[in-house]
Amino acid sequence: QLALPGNTGFVGISLFNITNFHTNSGNLNTFKNLNMGIQLAKTNADIKLCQFENIHKDPFYNTWGNMGGGSAIHGVGTGVPYQLNQSGYGVTPTFDNCDIGVFTEKMNADISQNTMKNMYIGTQTRNSAFRKVKIYDNNIQTTGGGIVLENNAWANWMQIENNDITIGNPNLNQWMGFYGIYGTDGIPNTSASYGTSWNLFLVNNRIKVGRALAGIYFNGVPWADVYSNHITFDDNTNWSSRRGISLENAHRNTLHCNDVNDPSVAAIIGYNPAIASNDPYQSAYYTSMSIKNTFEGNHSHETYYGFRFMGACNNTDFKANDIYEHVNGLYVNGFFSQQGVQAIPNVSSGYDNGNHWLGTYNTPRLAANNVGIIDPIYSNYANLPPLSTKTFPPSGWILPVGSPFASFSSNCGIPTPIAPPNDSSNFNSLDYLVASDSLISPIYPEETKWQMEKQLYERIIGDSIDISNDSLMLTFVENKSQTSIEDFRSISTANHNLIEIALADSIQQDSLETLLVNDLLQLKYNDSLIAVGGDNTTIYLQNDSLHTRIASTTQALESLLASQASISNSVRQQIMTQNGLIDVTEQYEENEKIVNDIYFRTIAADNYNFTEAQIADLAAVAYQCPLAGGAAVYRARGMYQSATNFVFFDDTDLCAQQNINWKKAEVKTNKIENISIYPNPANDVLNIYFTDKYQHSNIVIYNSIGQKITENVLPANSTNYVNQELKF
Repeated sequence: QLALPGNTGFVGISLFNITNFHTNSGNLNTFKNLNMGIQLAKTNADIKLCQFENIHKDPFYNTWGNMGGGSAIHGVGTGVPYQLNQSGYGVTPTFDNCDIGVFTEKMNADISQNTMKNMYIGTQTRNSAFRKVKIYDNNIQTTGGGIVLENNAWANWMQIENNDITIGNPNLNQWMGFYGIYGTDGIPNTSASYGTSWNLFLVNNRIKVGRALAGIYFNGVPWADVYSNHITFDDNTNWSSRRGISLENAHRNTLHCNDVNDPSVAAIIGYNPAIASNDPYQSAYYTSMSIKNTFEGNHSHETYYGFRFMGACNNTDFKANDIYEHVNGLYVNGFFSQQGVQAIPNVSSGYDNGNHWLGTYNTPRLAANNVGIIDPIYSNYANLPPLSTKTFPPSGWILPVGSPFASFSSNCGIPTPIAPPNDSSNFNSLDYLVASDSLISPIYPEETKWQMEKQLYERIIGDSIDISNDSLMLTFVENKSQTSIEDFRSISTANHNLIEIALADSIQQDSLETLLVNDLLQLKYNDSLIAVGGDNTTIYLQNDSLHTRIASTTQALESLLASQASISNSVRQQIMTQNGLIDVTEQYEENEKIVNDIYFRTIAADNYNFTEAQIADLAAVAYQCPLAGGAAVYRARGMYQSATNFVFFDDTDLCAQQNINWKKAEVKTNKIENISIYPNPANDVLNIYFTDKYQHSNIVIYNSIGQKITENVLPANSTNYVNQELKF
């Protein structure tokens, strides 16, 4: 068929309420030039030996709703845990030139061994609460998102493992890609409770990032284990705004033994690694407004930034990471918040020592006006040197390779996934500064203070931390319980209760639907016996009983569904009313109200058909600077992209439009030129030769473990500084 509007078939196969559907007959099934390939509604399916080509959404069918248009396989369940097993074994390619390869919503899913070419989205998984999802051993080439995960809080298990993903085409100088693995959740306050865990494990995925935004991107995703993933930036493209792993408003995640741009890995997976050029957008690891994340045993190589922290990222553990050849190995933007990066130099859990770095021009690096970082060596603020140059030397937790305390041992075997530990019983000194309202202004504007107070309050209440003997925290909780911070936390609690009500109803619904399906199958079988002929008196009597029970079960099921809808709508209306009554005065509070209202009118109601007004309201929040608009900006972005398509948000420009400096690093590096130092390393005497532009410059000499040896001013009428004695 010609691919003209209204001239493509709506769907190849459409199935509703089928107990078991199989395509594994031994013969290949081909679906081409369609609006949708296979549509599954409340159906268990085992799909193998199927090939899909040119599956694109046809606008002609939009008047029908066209849910699932553009999907090669589109599966939607209900409260009942329907199952999709799909494998592309023996079919190459399994999917070619499709909008979406496999889409599932409210289903258990096992998706494996596919080859996907020229895709916009490889797989898209949505609303997997109380379900299990495995996506593994796939080869995906995509321009939108390789694996897209949306609103999967309370999933029983999500495992994304051993996938090869190419995102963006490095050979074309045009916009070509977004994210290799993309996760987003619009749920309110995902930082607060263990109950919002996705139970997500990203393991041993290989992602090649061409002209695209990020290898792995999380917006609002909590409690994920991300380990032993390999991400490489291709050097054959001019596209610069790339991140290896990016966390925005994503809390309590563990990043363990991942590598970004490692030349040895790049050679294996077939890309030339990008070099650390003057590219102030490019980061191996990027984190913004995300708390209690752990970076442990990760490797970064030859990107502008190694690890970049922006916005409120307090209570971050940073230990045993390997940082190589960056313009800025560690960059902390502290103008709007003190980060609270807890860097641990001596780690007992399998690591010999702490973080180390090699060949990095400025490591670590702070934005201006940052007053310090949390260092557990001192259990309080570490006193840093003056920050007029925006740099400081390696401290006890960033160790140069070759120092006696930096014999790095990664121990990066894949760990056994375990339940998240209850690590929330302790407070660090930054928490007490927040609780005592001791954050310094204007280093901490009111937006940042409110965000950090909100995060601390949610953690105390959501994790049930015992503060009975902590007078400062008791006073803090009492004071904040009378503010909008408690009002928004109560909205999150109400949403949690709504999910649990839906789960209880789904169990009863599952029981009734199973009974109904079994009776219908028995009735069909009886009818086949009657068709044969003979004395069927007993069968007729049994059919009468079946018809009576089917009618009764159908009535009970319809009544339950009506009751579910009524209770859910009533509770959501109460939550929306409660949200509307919250008294706010600041833009970041108003943003929370706006995003909450849209969330409960759409996603919480299993409705992804956003109105034009809702999309406009989401855009108004999403295009704000996160440092001023708060974490709701990131939630709005996730929902906006669910309602439209992927969008690139340039926070440097967006913040500049609002007269806020996002602290983009200068393109100019701090690499020293036209200067000679020898011998290097030196034991007792050091000689320095330089051009006249360095006259009057301050020079500070440190040893290999970051201890200051001497400080002086280069002479004004000379270009050498020789035979300087080094006193240790």
